[in-house]
Amino acid sequence: MKSVCILVQNIYDLDSRVRRKAEALVAAGYSVDVLALAAAHGKKSYALGGVNIYTVSLGKKRGSLLRYAYEYVAFLVWAFVRVFVLMRRRRYAVIDVNTLPDFLIFAAIPARWMGAKLVLDMHEITPEFYMSKYGITEDSLLVQVLKYLEKISFNFADYVVTISEPIQDLLIGRGLDASKSIVIMNSADEARFESSAPAAAFDDRSHPFVMVYHGTLTRIYGLDIAIEAFNMVHGEMPGAELWILGSGPEQGALAGLARERGLTSTALARAVAEVMCRLNVPGAELAERGLVRGGTDVTGYGLLGHLASLCRASGVGAEIDASRVPVISNEVFELIAKDCIPGGSRENLKTVNAFTKWNGVA
Repeated sequence: MKSVCILVQNIYDLDSRVRRKAEALVAAGYSVDVLALAAAHGKKSYALGGVNIYTVSLGKKRGSLLRYAYEYVAFLVWAFVRVFVLMRRRRYAVIDVNTLPDFLIFAAIPARWMGAKLVLDMHEITPEFYMSKYGITEDSLLVQVLKYLEKISFNFADYVVTISEPIQDLLIGRGLDASKSIVIMNSADEARFESSAPAAAFDDRSHPFVMVYHGTLTRIYGLDIAIEAFNMVHGEMPGAELWILGSGPEQGALAGLARERGLTSTALARAVAEVMCRLNVPGAELAERGLVRGGTDVTGYGLLGHLASLCRASGVGAEIDASRVPVISNEVFELIAKDCIPGGSRENLKTVNAFTKWNGVA
């Protein structure tokens, strides 16, 4: 049986693109190992869906450029050593490296020396990502360095995967060999949408037309254009809805644009926009006054995931009264009843089930 090793500086359980890839390889008869960041349960190694996961407790505390650099380099060094050790025993046919960072591909140098092929799956375009996140100009020294690292990284790989044709064209313009590049778009797992109801029983006319984006809210993804476009056509599409689900640096700006265009018509949409624009000032003030011992946000890994991290670090447990957990709006429960639940939330639930006792909570 051939073996494949996947590198991703993220929590494997929550990365749907990497998970689908790994599980597809297992289904095709490959043995798959993944090197990733530790999940909330903190296990150094575990199996999930036939995939073997090895982790490092590095965390993702990014904010400054220096913190990004530290985490990237630390994970690169750890992955380099683990690939070297595992390669001697497993003899991987392929090392699949997922960005960011681009230069994580160099953690696979030992595997290349031993005959493995290297695949670089470029989830982001790094220079544009940092230009958007930190407002850096394209002619800055940092962006030029990032473009250099990007180029030597995709040149080092045997094959390069990108998520869209525009990104592929951009990289080809920067020197990527088109003959070793392929586009594999992000897409939902169709198995999640299978219904046991007969097709004839479903009436499209009784359901609104809904467009959904889920992921990071950052300028390079053009969500402002999506809002403007929807504003132009929604009058001709009665009942149509545009759902933007996620978090990121553009939350406030996108919520403000939606309000300006009069697109936050429902109570839930207005409440979500309000939450997205709200700053963390109250929490900071309480902390400065010494009125709280610990705190966290609840985005990404959810309330239970973040709470588990706090409890594990403090050596304690926690009891939650579900009836007292605030929600944005009661319309949330209507969405849950319709099984309108983000894939990330479903994966979070699978993970937290390992360390949560529900005690009658539905």
